[in-house]
Amino acid sequence: MKKYRLKRENFLGHSDIAPLRKIDPGEKFPWRKLSRFKIGSWYNNKSFLKSIFKSKKKEKLFFKNLHKIGYRYFKIDKRSKLDKYIIKAFQQRYLPNNISGKIDLKTFKISHYLSSKENSLK
Repeated sequence: MKKYRLKRENFLGHSDIAPLRKIDPGEKFPWRKLSRFKIGSWYNNKSFLKSIFKSKKKEKLFFKNLHKIGYRYFKIDKRSKLDKYIIKAFQQRYLPNNISGKIDLKTFKISHYLSSKENSLK
């Protein structure tokens, strides 16, 4: 991080950048622990809205959130069979105990928090 002057939020794994090609570092990588040392970002459980998740727009909002925090390899407005790999890559990093490839409430909340945090940093 020091050598290349990486910002905290730009510290990523291969699966964050290329989830269709790479699966490392995987769900056992200590992202949460590293965030305590200001390496990478993590989420806060406190500030989320359940009403957004219940709306029909949750998938679109979820992928918009992922796009804001740097995930690519998908189209925001069009769903694909490959989207589950994007979701799994996100879950490997932030929900290593729940890698389902489905957008559940906790997965959505984390994406929402991280994208909001990303906006506040700019």
